[in-house]
Formats: sequence, C-alpha cells, structure tokens
Amino acid sequence: MIVMVVAVAGCTSDNGDSSPSATSTSSPSATSTAITIEGLVGADGATISVDRAKKLPDILDACLPASGQISVDDFRSDCLMPYINGLWVSSEGLLRPHAQLAEAAKDWLVKKPEDGKWPIYYPANGKAARQDLTKQLADNSGLKSTIRIAELPKKLPKPSADPQSIYNQAGLMYLPNDYVVPGGIFNEQYGWDSFFIIMGLLRSAEWVLENRDSTYWDPAKSQLVQLDDDAAVKLAQELFAIAKGMTDNHAFMIDFYGGLVPNANRIYYLTRSQPPLFAHEANLVYEFAERYPDAAPYQETLAPYLKLDDPPTNYEEWIEREILPAAKKYFDYYTDPKTTTFGAPKNPRVAKSGGRTWYQYSPDGVGPAPEIVNSQVPGNANLYKQYAAYFTQFPKSNPRNRFYDPDSGDPVYGLTQDFYLADRTVRASGYDLSGRYGEVGQYAADFAPVDLNSLLFQMAQDMNTMAETVGQSPSVDKQWLDDLSAGINTDMWVTDAAGPYYSDRLVRKGSTAKQPYLYGTTFAPLWSGVVPDSRWGELTDSVETPEEIKQNQVFYITRNGEIEPDVERATGELKTCKLSDPDNPGSCSGRFTTQSLSESALIADSNFGIPTSLRATGNQWDFSNAWAPVQLFAAQGFREANRGDLADQVDTGWLNAVEIGFASSGTIIEKYSSLNPVQDVQVTSGYSKPQVGFGWTNAVYLEAFLENTQ
Repeated sequence: MIVMVVAVAGCTSDNGDSSPSATSTSSPSATSTAITIEGLVGADGATISVDRAKKLPDILDACLPASGQISVDDFRSDCLMPYINGLWVSSEGLLRPHAQLAEAAKDWLVKKPEDGKWPIYYPANGKAARQDLTKQLADNSGLKSTIRIAELPKKLPKPSADPQSIYNQAGLMYLPNDYVVPGGIFNEQYGWDSFFIIMGLLRSAEWVLENRDSTYWDPAKSQLVQLDDDAAVKLAQELFAIAKGMTDNHAFMIDFYGGLVPNANRIYYLTRSQPPLFAHEANLVYEFAERYPDAAPYQETLAPYLKLDDPPTNYEEWIEREILPAAKKYFDYYTDPKTTTFGAPKNPRVAKSGGRTWYQYSPDGVGPAPEIVNSQVPGNANLYKQYAAYFTQFPKSNPRNRFYDPDSGDPVYGLTQDFYLADRTVRASGYDLSGRYGEVGQYAADFAPVDLNSLLFQMAQDMNTMAETVGQSPSVDKQWLDDLSAGINTDMWVTDAAGPYYSDRLVRKGSTAKQPYLYGTTFAPLWSGVVPDSRWGELTDSVETPEEIKQNQVFYITRNGEIEPDVERATGELKTCKLSDPDNPGSCSGRFTTQSLSESALIADSNFGIPTSLRATGNQWDFSNAWAPVQLFAAQGFREANRGDLADQVDTGWLNAVEIGFASSGTIIEKYSSLNPVQDVQVTSGYSKPQVGFGWTNAVYLEAFLENTQ
C-alpha cells in the first residue's frame, strides 16, 4: 500500500531562521529566560520553549509564567482555551455583530466597488430586513458614505458571465443574527466553516460551564478576564446564542436565497453551495440546549422574516417549524431530480451512472469565479492566466480542447465553460485547490465525490432524528439510505495498491480523468456511519500500517502535466520533476524542498495532523498540509469504529500542531504543515500567507482537547 509520509525536520520561521522569533526547541539552561512547555515536543524531537527575553505576543505574555516551566496541560487550559473562547465573542476577534454593518460589509477578497460603497442585499419583499437596515443607517450617519442597501429581485436572474451580472459583483447578503467569521481575509459567514465554528462555540460554552473559575482573553483590551460563577453562565449563554443565531442564519439563507446554504453570504457566492452540514449543526444546538437548559434560554430570531402566525417558543417547535423545513429544502437542492435553480431544465447535482443515482456539487454559475477575476489578494488575480498557460504547455491535459480553446473559449483567458464548471465545482467542494481532479482541477465536474455523498447520507439521518424529535415520520425513507450506502460501499470502495480506501466515483461518460486519488475525504464515510462494521478493520488497518520509504529523499514524477506518484515497489522510490520539464526525470529537483523521511504512515505519532493527500502538487489542499475538517472526520469516525487509539493519535497530532504554532506566534492559523507546524506551508495555488483566526482550526482543537480530557 502507499502511505502518507511525514518528515522530521527542523523548525523554521517566516524569515527562514532555524527557530521562530520567540520559540525554541533547545534545552534551556538554569539561567535561561526560556519558559519550557513540558510535554510539547517539536518536529526535531526537542521540547518547545518560549523565550521571555524576546517581545512576546500579548496573549503569551499574559498567560505564561514569569519563569520556569508550564505543563502542556496547563498551556492548553491557561493559554489556548482562554484565547479561543475570547475570540468567539469579540468584534476585535472573530465576531461580526449584527449591528456593526460597516465591519461586516467589508470584503477582503474582491475589489471595492467604484462608488466606494459596499452593497448589502436583502431579500425581495423583505420588509423586516429593509426596516432593520434602514434604521441602522439612520442611527449611524457615517454608514451612508461606506454602505448602500439594495433589494434583490423577486425572481433571481439566470447566472451569466457578463461582468455586470449581479453574481459577478461585490456585495454582502443580509443575515438577521451575529456570526463568527473564519478570520484573516475571510470576513463573512461561510457554509461548511460555520458548522465547525458552531460546534466550537458549543464546546467553548461547555468548557466554561464546567470550568467556571477559568479565564478568557479580551483582544480589545489585550488582557485575561477572570470568570466567576455568574460570569461563566453569562459567557456560556452568549456563546450558545451565537451558535443558534448562526444556525438560524443558515436557515434564513435557505429560505430567502435560493434553497441552499451559499458558499458564504456574498452575492457572488449565490450560485454555489458547500458541503451540507446544516442539519448536523442544528442537532448539535438542540442537544446542547437539552443538556444545559440554564445556558440555553430559547430566543426566537426568524419569526419577523418568516411571518409565522405561531412563532416557536421552544426548541422542539424551532425544529418543527423552522429548521426541519429548511433542511428539507436544502436536501432537495442536492438530491431531488425535480428541484431546479435559476430555471434549469433539471437538477445538475443529480447524476445517473452504473445503474445508481449519485450526487455532485455542480454549481450554477457561469464563467470565471468573481473572487478570482476581481481579486485583491496577491496571486489570485493571475490564477486563470496561469491555468491557460498550463494547458498550452501540456496539451495532453486538455483533450479535444475541452478545457482551453483560444478560438472558442472565453475572450480573456481562452478557458471553456467546461473548465469553469469544474473550477466552481472544486470551490463548492470546500477542498479548493488540490490535484484530486487533475493538476488544475479540470475534471472536478466529472465525479460524484465520496465526501458529498457521505455527508448527504449523514444529513438524511440527521433529518430523521429531527423528525423523530418532533413526532413526525422519517423525512428520508430507508430505501434511499440503503441505496446510497450500497453505492458508496460498492462503487466508491477502492482496493488498489494504496488501499483499501474510499474514493470518488467517475460519472461522466467518456471522461479521460484519472482516478482513484487517495485523499483525506476517505474518512467521510466513516464519520457519516455509512461504513459497515465488517469493513472497519480493513479501513483502519490501511491507514495505520506503516511502510518504509527506502530512500532519504522523496521526489515525484510528472507525466502529461499531471502529478502522479510513481512507485517502484522494489525500492519504494517516488520521483517528480518540475512542471517545466515533465518528461525528463534526470532533471528532477522538485518544486519543493525535499524532506528527510522516517518510516511512517497516514496515521502516525510523528504526524502533526493528517496530511490531506499524498501528492505535493503545490495546491493548498494537498500534501503536506493538514486541515481541520480532515482531522475531525477522521477522529470522530475512528471513535465510531471503536478505534479510540487511532482517534487519539489524530487528536494529539492536531493539538500539538496548533500548540507549537501558538507558542511560536501567539496566533492560530487556517492550516499547518503536517511535517512541521512552524514550517511555511508549500503552496503555489491557494493562500500561502497564513490566515489568522481561525474558526475551524479553533473548533477542532477544542473538540480534540475536550475529547482527551473528559
């Protein structure tokens, strides 16, 4: 089998030094100013320490002892937990209060409109939303120079590549409640990010209630705030209210913005969704309210917009009247052949292949993604130009000019609508970008993803749980669940040299796409409960069995413009060459720094999180980067499969990645290198600059921490 390999490498800082600015992995002397974090070990095997002789980030200065040492357990409870809990509830952190429109309306991804005002759109005939926005503008005259409000048309226009199309413009979509943003340049409520954030908010509330004498970080004042019993309950109530409000925001989107949870609440995301986790997050909110009723008094937020004659007054009525109906609409967006958007003749997300029904992301947008062509992020604006150059250089990756045609493609880049559909599909999947569907994602629309189909299986179960809660018959019948389970376990189960594992299903006839591709989404079926008990052992054995790599340096070989591992079974060699010379192995030097490897596997003690894939393509969702969603699906899936030992390994790797990074910078970021968490991630497509915050990283850290302390 092929294994995901990790390297033991020295720590590096942003400036290339062998040690980060305030962090060291050397053993401090008796007179050292270093604070040793006992039990936290870096990639070089040495204990992590923080040097107080250097200027520290405020949070580290406040939470660390003046001298000596701190245990990793105390570092978690005294530093990481207060920091995360404080960011959730502060507008100086990750919270975007409903009343602070100016801050929420700013878009750090796309250019500001020519009139200098950020638009905020509200639903057609949305009287309550219009009144709310009008009042906020009247109460704050300064907003009028930075914001304008606009009503969406009652019938949303069909998507168009026209730059003047509403879907190609900047603009925030109105939401009724506060929300937490991921952080960094991501200043909106996202689709699947919000599931993790909601989970994290609930976990924070749980921690505060169980540790009422703890502290939280106030980023506005740069100080730790001591809690007492009353303050702890109040903070937990605030955390819970944000979590429920964000769930209500998703229901609002489904009801008023097209029957889906958009990628995020920006107008240019209105034509695509993300991984469907809405029903699961709602059940988490309900379960918390049942467990901690004193911290979860019912607050109704949607009634003014839904115009309900009999608004909910408790959580069962909330599920019955607001959440379950929205979940059914969203489920139909992905699964009902008769549910169409923007006047399409059929649902593009439902596909037939091999006698089975499959589900795809298949968004409705046309032409290039606006957040790329209108980007203000360095590097993003040139992405499509780079893709066009790629197809020119490697024509075998562009069969019959399917993806790039300078004669009939779009007039700016020469890329075709087939390519743009694939590009938007990758972005809707949440795993953007990777080599999973070709070097530039060109085959993404040809597949039914294993993760989407698994998440829909979970969504159906969550909806049935809701229905049972409110005394209704199942929302999704058993036959649908059985059919999808059979398909996933038959046609998405791969037993090649890298397996066994789960991978995507090719559904487009005549596609030249290459599959399978061992990827972090292999854990989605385990998380969703679709894997039969009899197969647990096969899957868990395949990800934990180590295989030695018999050379000190790893390379890859590039063929026909696509990166593929070339495995010589006798030697274990993996080779690669630069894209500029894909057919000449003699010139191999790699696009990335080669790493010294140890015998290892996908799940290994030496990993700082599970790498998303085996292939170092330069895309941000590939080797060696570790991301929060993969860790959560794997760890929770392993616990479901009675492999708590593997779950603990995954959790420990993620905890240590976040902790080592935090000890270095006093921040938490979007993704980490699984080789070394303070090493720069090697990204040529995606966001190479660390995005600080960070919503789902914080949430999965909390989940791992609490699972390992309860």
